[in-house]
Amino acid sequence: MIVQEKLTPAQQYLWMRAQEEMVSHCYDNVLFLTNALLRSIPEFLEARKLARQAAMAISDGTPKNFFAIAQLASKRLFVRARVAILVQKKQYSRAILVLENFLAITPCDLTANRLMATVAASWNQALLPVALFALETALWNHPSSISLHLDIARVALLCHQNGVSQALERSITAYQEALHVDPYHLEARQGLKNASALLSMHDDSWKKSLTGQEAEGRTTIRL
Repeated sequence: MIVQEKLTPAQQYLWMRAQEEMVSHCYDNVLFLTNALLRSIPEFLEARKLARQAAMAISDGTPKNFFAIAQLASKRLFVRARVAILVQKKQYSRAILVLENFLAITPCDLTANRLMATVAASWNQALLPVALFALETALWNHPSSISLHLDIARVALLCHQNGVSQALERSITAYQEALHVDPYHLEARQGLKNASALLSMHDDSWKKSLTGQEAEGRTTIRL
């Protein structure tokens, strides 16, 4: 995952400016700066989070009149078709930019965030946290969606396999949230059982490693 220390001087400048504009509530400027930043480093999750915060601050929620709803639906169809074409051509970076521009208008859109998750996970394992973030964002407007909770759990497990900290715990939470909606959901129950067992094994391994280090330390002292 990209951290600020790994940014180039030019990227650090853009990131600093974006944060300053956010503090000043200049949300359009934040979107412009983060978009420029994400073109060069799409895996920079913190910049994507800042962009989504700015978009949420600008957005006044779901369109309330028929024409606004129709216009948004039309844009969504266009984005969906455009992304499908770009993915078919394996132009994943361009597909993500198309989605990012759409999410600047409607940040919690379920379709766009699901597409973002799919494209990010398909493109590069380094973008798995981006995929997870996209699904988490969609959850804002769909907290009772079992399928969304299950998708989050699956992507979180993939993140764990790629060394992302706290991802396994997030997977367990997602399964628990799905079961809160439907206590008898078989996939969620089995997923929770498997993820909990994996966490237990991970904890046992960590404890054994820690015990071994302590024993080695005591041996060194006696010598």
